[in-house]
Amino acid sequence: EMCIRDRPETVLIYETNQSGNWSDGNIWTPYIGGGPRGAAVKINENHTVVIDENYISVGLTDLEGVLNAENTFGNRLGIMEGTGLLTTKSGELPAGYYVNFFSNTGGTIEYKGETDYDILNNIASVNNLIISGIGLRRFPNLDLFILGDFRIAGDDETLQFINEYSRKINLHGGFDFAEGSFSAGTGETAIVEFCGSSLQNITGDFIGNNAFNHFTIANSSGLELVGDIEINGNLTFTNGIIYSTTDNTITLNNTDENTVIGCNSTSFVNGPLFKRMLSGGNFEFPIGDNNRLGKIKISNVSMTGTDIWMAQYFSNNPAIDGFDPLSFNTPLEAISTYEYWTVKAPVATNTAKIELRWDSQSAMPTDDVNRTNLRIAEWQDNSGLAWNEVDENNVIIGTTASGTITSTVFSGFNKFAEGNHFGLASKYQPKCFYWDGSESTVWNNAANWNLNLVPTALDTCLLYTSPSPRD
Repeated sequence: EMCIRDRPETVLIYETNQSGNWSDGNIWTPYIGGGPRGAAVKINENHTVVIDENYISVGLTDLEGVLNAENTFGNRLGIMEGTGLLTTKSGELPAGYYVNFFSNTGGTIEYKGETDYDILNNIASVNNLIISGIGLRRFPNLDLFILGDFRIAGDDETLQFINEYSRKINLHGGFDFAEGSFSAGTGETAIVEFCGSSLQNITGDFIGNNAFNHFTIANSSGLELVGDIEINGNLTFTNGIIYSTTDNTITLNNTDENTVIGCNSTSFVNGPLFKRMLSGGNFEFPIGDNNRLGKIKISNVSMTGTDIWMAQYFSNNPAIDGFDPLSFNTPLEAISTYEYWTVKAPVATNTAKIELRWDSQSAMPTDDVNRTNLRIAEWQDNSGLAWNEVDENNVIIGTTASGTITSTVFSGFNKFAEGNHFGLASKYQPKCFYWDGSESTVWNNAANWNLNLVPTALDTCLLYTSPSPRD
């Protein structure tokens, strides 16, 4: 690193007028035979300059285009500035003061070529990073902060990015995996953390041997998947939502029931989540939709060996997706029109118990009087499509605002191609109450209502008669 810290103001600046080799004086304005030495240079946007000599030394480099260092050595670029691209075919960058260039408003480093080498020697923070070419690119023995985007774009599958020392990568931008292989490392320290301040993206398939080890999201703006990813270690939610779809999936390969850490109302998977499970195991899926947490738990799964289950939560009227809440069989009297869940097992012969949660938006009779009427309903084709009771003997725990209902019987699965559909239901049908105030002005006095019952929060209340309720 050079000792220069401040941009020189009186040094002559040479800037490019076209692409070419550094030593070609014709590409510089003003012309300089053999290329600039001991001066300041500016490589303009849309120009590519190839360093074709060793021991070049300048006081400042303003890089707005592309500078290819190739395999040269002994070069000094002085104070590095700009938003352009610096490429090298070896693990060593030209000497220089890179603080501005490596900042979050700086440029991009690309490690390319056809040989094996170590990258980012003693460099703990860069803006944008590209790994390309073929061969091995070995990550250094230090945690790295990538303030912009990270892209792996090999010429073919023989490019290998290896986190050799299993260190942490803190990524503020997008992660793009186009071609090659990604070795995430092993153990507790091999973590990729998405910690940006705007919506981040993962593009490409991080699956199989290219799967993540430990994975953390710490971005309140969220993370969007544009490809399939697998996580072999833990999934940690510090803050933020992961957006998946049926074509851009997230799979947790760790069979541990506690592989997810930190799920809450602002931290979950929005979309389908796949989880590898053991026979007899349990797992609470940290899923939600439309900024609403909708966890579902499957327990005591019955299957052979290990295999992958899927769950997804929908914070909308099931009628929108073809599951009419007005179509149900006795003893059910009401189906929630505000949510439902889908669960898919590895094969149709697998079974499990189901646990659903309710919240203040579920709009079901969860008050102290009617809570015992709650049921889990399943959309089935039993002499016609309708919602049916899963179990009449449930474990119900909670308050009016929130709680869980757990079936005591095992459900079979894959009734439909996309899986089974579950919803909250009740044996209590919301009613229409008329206030007559015949006895007092006390709301909770059943004698003051036409049905001789006290209405719940779900019932319709019509107050035509005076005096109106005051107590």
